[in-house]
Amino acid sequence: MSRKITKDSKLAELRAQLSEQGIDPSRHGDLLLIYSVAAEQFDAAASRIAESALLTKGPHGTIVANPLIEIQNQAAATMERVGRQLGLSPDHRVSASPHRWADWMAALYD
Repeated sequence: MSRKITKDSKLAELRAQLSEQGIDPSRHGDLLLIYSVAAEQFDAAASRIAESALLTKGPHGTIVANPLIEIQNQAAATMERVGRQLGLSPDHRVSASPHRWADWMAALYD
């Protein structure tokens, strides 16, 4: 049985990972929170999809993709964008940390 990902457990993991890279996690608080919430949403959607099906009946009785798949995909996209900004992959190490919220938001959609 896999362990459930929570926002708090992911925050702790990310803080430790950034610290190991010599990056002050307190400078990236909002990005860490965004990533952690997305990770929790991804995990919750994946668990619910595993308990149900990839296809379901839509509002008009037609077969449609499970709406949880879209939630999972959006969470994964958020994790990828924010992870890139945080330097969570070797190809995207953090170089300069944005200090203003507007900079963080702009970086998300860069």
